[in-house]
This record gives sequence, C-alpha cells and structure tokens, in this order.
Amino acid sequence: VPGNLTYQQELAHSHRSLGMLLRRRGPEARQAFRTAIDLYDTVVAATDNAEHYAARGTCNRELQRYDDAVGDYRKAVELQPDNASFHDSLSRLYTSVRSLDLDSAVMHAQKAIQLESTNPWYWSQLAYVYQRRLNLQAAREACTKALSLDANLSKANLQMAGILRLEGDYEQALAFAQKGFQGYEPAPAAYQTRGMIYSQLGRFHEALADFNKAVELVPRNSWIYRGRARIYVKLGRFDEALADYAKAIEQAPENLIQLNNTAYDMVRDPGWEPQMLEHPIAWLRRAIELDPECDAFWKNLGLAYYRAGNWQEAIAALEKSLTLNPDRFNYFFLAMAHWQRGNQNEAKQWYDHSVEWMENNGLNDEPELLRFRVEAEELMRIETQKKHKSPVSHQGSGALESEATSKPAAALKAR
Repeated sequence: VPGNLTYQQELAHSHRSLGMLLRRRGPEARQAFRTAIDLYDTVVAATDNAEHYAARGTCNRELQRYDDAVGDYRKAVELQPDNASFHDSLSRLYTSVRSLDLDSAVMHAQKAIQLESTNPWYWSQLAYVYQRRLNLQAAREACTKALSLDANLSKANLQMAGILRLEGDYEQALAFAQKGFQGYEPAPAAYQTRGMIYSQLGRFHEALADFNKAVELVPRNSWIYRGRARIYVKLGRFDEALADYAKAIEQAPENLIQLNNTAYDMVRDPGWEPQMLEHPIAWLRRAIELDPECDAFWKNLGLAYYRAGNWQEAIAALEKSLTLNPDRFNYFFLAMAHWQRGNQNEAKQWYDHSVEWMENNGLNDEPELLRFRVEAEELMRIETQKKHKSPVSHQGSGALESEATSKPAAALKAR
C-alpha cells in the first residue's frame, strides 16, 4: 500500500541505495537522492528515528546540501549519542568547504574513536582533520594507528601520502599514494592525491592525466578543478586554468571560502593576462559584499589588483586588510606595489617589516611566504646574504582552509 509508512521507509532506502550505485552518473543519481529525501521527510516526521535522520543526511550530503546534511546528522547524534558512525559522518561533514568547522570535526572524530577504537576508518578521519589544521605530527600519529589496524586501507595510505607531501618527502609520498590504488576501483581521491605529488615532483603531464581522471569520476568537485587548474598554470595553459577555476566557483557561487580560496589560488602565481584577473577580482568583491570585515578577503583583493597591475588599488585594499588585522603577511605585496609606484623608501620599509614578521613568527622557511619574498627581492633588486631554500608551495592549502595548533602555522591561518 503506497501510503503505508513501512513501504515509504523501504522505498526511501531503495532510492538512497540506487543513488549510491549511480553516483558517477550525475543526473540519475541526483534524482534518486531527491526522491529518497522526499520519502524520508514523511518517514522522519512520523518516526523521529536517528537512523532515518542519518539516511536523509547522507542523501543531502551527496546532493551537496551540506547545511541540511549537518542538521540531519546532528539530530541523529542527539537521538543516538553512542553511535560511532554518526559521529564519524558528522566529522567528515565539518571538514567540507561549505560547512567548515575543524574544531567540531576533531571533537566528533575523537568521539567516534572513543566509542570504537579499533576502526581504522575513524583514525584515518582524525588524521585528515589534523592534516587540515596543519598539525602534521598529530596527523601522522593518527594515520600510523589507522595503518596498524589495516595496512591495506586505501584511505589511510592516501592520507599518509598527503602528510608526507606537506612535509616535502615527495618520493615517499608517491609510494604511499600508489598503495591507494589497491582494490577493485580506485577512488577519485587516489588520482587527486597522486596528481598533486606528481606536480610537486615536476611531472606535470602525469599529474594532468591523474586530475583528468579525477574530474571524469567526480565532475562536480571544486577541489579537483582547482587542483587541475594549478597544473594548467604550471604548463602555461592559462585559458584552461581559468576555465577550471570558474568551474570550481560554479559549484558554490555564494560560498565565501570558495570565492576567497579559488581567487587566491589564481593570484598567488604571476603570469596571468590582466583581463583574466577580472575574474578573481570579481569573486573577491563578491566575498567582501557578503563579509566586509574579513581581512583575508581584502588582502587577497590586494594581491589580485597587484597581479593586474593596478598598484594604487592594490595598496588601498592591502591597507584596508591591515586595519582589520595587522598581523597578516600582506607586507611583501604592499612593498612591491609601492615599488611599482616609485615609492622606494616605503617599499623598503614594508619589505623590512615583512622579513621581521617572518622571523618573529618562525616562518623563514615557509614555502608560500618564501616565494613571495623572493619575488619581492627580484623586483626590488635586493641581495641577501643568506641563500633561500627553493620555495615549493603546499599545493592545495587555501586561505581559509587550514587552521593550525602550532604558533608558526597559526600565523598563516586565514591567509
């Protein structure tokens, strides 16, 4: 009987299962999840059952309705607080770009482990959250625990690859990434992780092949589009890079973190045609419209104006950022903008301030900052007694995506 509650419950489960089976077939999967949600709405209203909230939360997550998914899983945890899988799922949701809350992600990952300490997936999730916070030592410890429980777990091997990549051990990272291809069908994350490592080894064509495969498997993932865009930049294919950055924005056009981080991915590298930089400038202006008090948005707008050759606008935006938060690394670009305007004394003062800031925060060897410092020194023809290490950017570390527990990394929070 179609009106029967048990019938609707089983039909909802069936549509959810169908959606999971069709995940890589786009519209068909989304339709299955939408139908499941409609059915779960009736079931949840009648039963107030934790499992049903969690099931609807899964469907909302697959449709990238992250706020709804978080709400469903929070309700499931409220009704069934000792369910480890609910806490694990909530932790994963809190690490998504659109519902980013790393403190809550850590708390729920730890709770899942407290309830079920022998589950390697839960340890791997905890490692992932620590990695997002740039607490690499804690991430490595959690990942090592996961691999001790299941040495063949693809997710944990990919997680260790990511940690080693951030530590600069690219060959060892590649070895762990290869283990992530174990199993019947490699996950998109395996191609994405290996692609990033290939890129940092300078093997850009292999990196591009992996990112192409990842896009094929998950055509709506903003992180993958951004990763592939960075490969296109390395190859000098700026038109294709811009197209991928625009696709990343399309996935969440009103999301502040997405607007900011995608724009930052573009403007941190030179070489763009001025007309191309109209896009990150527009994205950052939109972010500022939504949150005019965020210093990172103004700082990155200053970077975008600088790359576009608009020196005065760059200075104005960077100075606005400094009024909101003076303890950020805006100074190298402020120095370069003043130099381009012919204000050499001010430029040197800001350069000296930048170097002092790096030293005071223990960031002399931080790759991203070091790239900007070298760029300023080359522009301003500054010779340094100490030869810098070759700067290699931590690919994928966006402006508002990382939060650290150590003082040096904390200084980079919200860059």
